[in-house]
Amino acid sequence: MARAVALVATPDGGGYWVAASSGGVYAFGDAHYYGSMGGQALNAPIVGMAATPSGNGYLLVASDGGIFSYGGAGFFGSAGSIHLNKPIVGMAATPSGNGYWLVASDGGIFSYGDATFWGSTGSMRLNQPVVGMAATASGHGYWLVASDGGIFSYGNARFMGSTGSIRLNQPVVGMGATPSGHGYWLVAADGGIFTYGDATFWGSTGSIHLDQPVVGMSSASSAGGYWLVAADGGVFTFGSAAFYGSAVSYLNPSNTAHTLASGSVLGVYGGPEDPPSVSDFASTLGNHPRFAMDFLDGSSWSTIDDPAQLVSQWAPSGYTMIWGLPMLPNSGASLATGATGAYDGYFSTLANALVARGQGSAIIRIGWEFNGGWFPWAANGQASAFVQYWQQIVTTMRSAPGANFSFEWNPTRGDLGVGDLADYYPGDAYVNYVGLDVYDTEWGSYPGMPAEFQDMETQAYGLNWLASFSAAHGKPMVFPEWGLGWGTCSADGQPVNGSGQVCGGDDGVFINEMSQWIATHNVFEATFWDYGTSSVDQGSNPNTAAALRADFG
Repeated sequence: MARAVALVATPDGGGYWVAASSGGVYAFGDAHYYGSMGGQALNAPIVGMAATPSGNGYLLVASDGGIFSYGGAGFFGSAGSIHLNKPIVGMAATPSGNGYWLVASDGGIFSYGDATFWGSTGSMRLNQPVVGMAATASGHGYWLVASDGGIFSYGNARFMGSTGSIRLNQPVVGMGATPSGHGYWLVAADGGIFTYGDATFWGSTGSIHLDQPVVGMSSASSAGGYWLVAADGGVFTFGSAAFYGSAVSYLNPSNTAHTLASGSVLGVYGGPEDPPSVSDFASTLGNHPRFAMDFLDGSSWSTIDDPAQLVSQWAPSGYTMIWGLPMLPNSGASLATGATGAYDGYFSTLANALVARGQGSAIIRIGWEFNGGWFPWAANGQASAFVQYWQQIVTTMRSAPGANFSFEWNPTRGDLGVGDLADYYPGDAYVNYVGLDVYDTEWGSYPGMPAEFQDMETQAYGLNWLASFSAAHGKPMVFPEWGLGWGTCSADGQPVNGSGQVCGGDDGVFINEMSQWIATHNVFEATFWDYGTSSVDQGSNPNTAAALRADFG
């Protein structure tokens, strides 16, 4: 079975490629697909990958030293016809894109194009084999790393430290250099991260149970974060590195139903300004969700555009953040005025503040549930103003230096009498993800599961509509909020009637139905509402907790 062997980020950090041992290449975010060896016979498995400086191409290297070039990546030679003492285990490209180095497990270096040979461990006796390499920013040196974390530096690459004398829980499998060339990260098979020089620790999977070992890493261009990739194609993001998708479903098609509905899409909201609640949810789940969500304070413009206190509480968490952004404060503003650009200054201040605090790649959830009547930005009858104002906000926030935000557009489930939701869509250029809030609740009569879930699928502006609308616009789907209902509730999804809001209570069947739907559709993120009547904290809703563990743990 093919396994992931490398992840390489695009130059702007807006995407990445995942390479597989079979030669397959999977592109996410702004990474373009230029070709692969997938489905073709290889003499030896692919073991590494490198991209051009502009991101207009990439190279794959096999363990026999064979080189495969795609897009704008040039071929400058290979070791495919040379007898190697030890197999190739990795590669690095020169800053110009006109050359590359290959490294073997004995530390032997093979240089091509404008890549200069600065030295090797090929003639040394190593305690453990070399597993990877990284080049300095100038290309005038490189580091080699062994599986015990030993570091060997050549040219202008400075030795900053190593784990060579430390007892490791799992072997080191790769490394990444900081953009300055004055530091580096080492990553172990359990996702443990070791930092040296000016490399910052942004988080790790060292304490998380992984389905498959981590096999590599790539750092963000700003040095504000990094990605880890596991052998099953799972991707883990830290700091400013954003999640754009994983290769799990491509590399493990027979296990898609479970793996897609596991940590790669799961998020959680545990209450306002409450990071510990996410850790509690992770303990209940037996797995760490990838996303965490919180809401900016909509009391006034000053609380909307100054997120310092809120962001500081989440800064060390390591989760990819989703920020609920009120379009308007609680009073004194309107969609019509926002459409003129009158409020752009507030969103410019906010965007710059988020970037400055390491949230430049966060997901921004603007004006959620706009088709309801319960928020100041309720858009019924104001579709044009809503769209124009949304476009103003996105354009303004994207203009902040260092910004790489993604934007979610999401009504709540059902026909609430506002007309065609397509009229409220701001346009593909202003939206990254199309979503729907889905709760296990109805008004007056709840038919019980699975009839209720079938209605969720087929009703106007339900799940089937979401799948169709998102496909028509080429956008992944999201569930920014999904969870149990409230009001007069039955037990475990049984039928119930009432004079107001009714729901299925502690409904494990709803969780299972949603999990299956998520696993079989193009869903990027699904954030569970672990709060209030939907909470699974401290033994609440045990049927729901058990279903979450089974489906997402």
